[in-house]
Amino acid sequence: MNFDKIIIERITEKQIPESKQVIAKAFYGDNLFGYFFPNNSHRLDYIEHYFENMLNFCVKNGVVNSIHPGGIGYALWLPSKVIYENTLQKSSELECVEYDPQLPIKSVELIHAYNKYIDALHTLNAPNPHCYLDLIAVNPIHQGKGYATALLNKTLLQLDDLGIPSYLVTQNVKNVSLYKHFNFKIISHSLIPGTDIPHWEMSRL
Repeated sequence: MNFDKIIIERITEKQIPESKQVIAKAFYGDNLFGYFFPNNSHRLDYIEHYFENMLNFCVKNGVVNSIHPGGIGYALWLPSKVIYENTLQKSSELECVEYDPQLPIKSVELIHAYNKYIDALHTLNAPNPHCYLDLIAVNPIHQGKGYATALLNKTLLQLDDLGIPSYLVTQNVKNVSLYKHFNFKIISHSLIPGTDIPHWEMSRL
């Protein structure tokens, strides 16, 4: 794929409704979200709501990049300062994600436990300032065409110019290979407590 022909732009709040739908479709079959939301009949609605909260937070506090035109793929980035401040202070926006009354109580409990687990690992394994890749998602009908690579390539080149390291987590072994292609190194590999879902933490200096 010719990356020079791909237009990547930063989304605004007005684009969140479309963005949440695409991201929810991309993560519908993901092991982690099957664990959070085991009820298939409502899973898509719950995942959309979950990502609506996440997108609102990231648009305000970080950067959400998308492939133009919309509906193809998205990458959410946050500065580590925001992550650490919210881990310590539990801002109302972050609590909205973890304690949302529109989600099933059991799902909220699982999400909270998961966030607590990864926050502890994040603080331990990436204590220095960095940029955090919260997620990358490509519409299922556009997967395998190089869009995830294009989204990563743009931001990582900018971070390299600034000398800023990056960090991410994933529960998908296929993604591990993608990130290794961009020189991310595995710094931690475990199972989400109480599950058989693998969890990788990776960093790129």
